[in-house]
Order: sequence, then C-alpha cells, then structure tokens
Amino acid sequence: GVTFKADTDDLRESPVLPLIAGLLEKGRDVCIYDPNLNLEESVRHHLQHSKHADDSVGRLMKKLPELVCDDIAGVFAKSEIIVASHKSMLFREAISSRAHHQRVVDLVRLFEGQSMVDQIHEAGMDDFMQKPARRQQLLDKISVWTGDLPSARTLVVDDDPSIRMVTRAMLEKAGHQVCEAEDGEKAL
Repeated sequence: GVTFKADTDDLRESPVLPLIAGLLEKGRDVCIYDPNLNLEESVRHHLQHSKHADDSVGRLMKKLPELVCDDIAGVFAKSEIIVASHKSMLFREAISSRAHHQRVVDLVRLFEGQSMVDQIHEAGMDDFMQKPARRQQLLDKISVWTGDLPSARTLVVDDDPSIRMVTRAMLEKAGHQVCEAEDGEKAL
C-alpha cells in the first residue's frame, strides 16, 4: 500500500512516500501495489495540493506510474524484501504465502495480538512485542535469540524518543550494544 492509509486513494501524508523516494535515490528497485490507488486522480491531486519537504518525494510522484504493479502477485514476483504498509487481509494472506527467501518489513503489525502467534510464525516472522515492554519481558525475548551470549547488538526503532531512551537504558544496563532509529526508513 502506498496511500496514507488502507481503503483510501489519498496520497497526502503517506508515510511510505519518503521511504520509497529514499530507496530509489539509493539505487534500489521498487515496485508497489495498492488496490485503492487511482494513478491519474491520486497523483494529480497529490501534486496539486501537497508541498514536499523533500524534493525526492516530488520526483517520485512523477515516476510513480512506472513503479506500480497491476496486482499483488506482480510485486511478490519481483521482490526480495516486502514492506507491508497497510493493514489488510489481502496483504496478510500474501505475506503468509510468500516465497521462503522473501523477507518482510511489517510497518503496520499485520499479525498483531497474541492470538496470531501461529500466523506470525507461518509468515516467517520470528517474534514480536507490544508496548509498553517491561525490562524482564524485553530481556527474555532477546535471550531467546542470543542464547548464552552475554550481550548482543540490538536495533531499537520507535518514533518516540522517550521510548527509545528508556529501551536503550534497559538494554545497555543488561550489557547490550544498542543502535537507534527513529523510523523504518532509517532502520533499513
């Protein structure tokens, strides 16, 4: 999904446009699918009514029609990394049946909630936590992947600086090396 939320054709305030623009600027191949995107109307409306803090998003809007696949199968056929940016059954089902080598970046918690643990694993995701996380809960989750190692390099991604600061402090106190990112684009 490329629109600002599922079930709309509005591109204004879309959080993935800067991500797509950044990937293109780094020479990455990108293809997109959004069942609600009306290229003519959505792009024209976006260009008429939005000013971009970043010129790369303005350039992206002119290139957007070249990036669009006709269906979700087309995106999956061309992709090694799939970024899910809309919470919908269509995307959840596609990710659950993707090829084993394809990696998923889930920006919207497609498989949210304890009742979906089996679906999370079937989708190829290892684990998840929901905020707020308590220190021991966080350390227990990490220890599943680090085993007996005394510390691990850990990436903390959250748009809230206070959440990053508290999480970093908990992890560093336990001996982990911590890197931070304020959004998914910086994390990638």
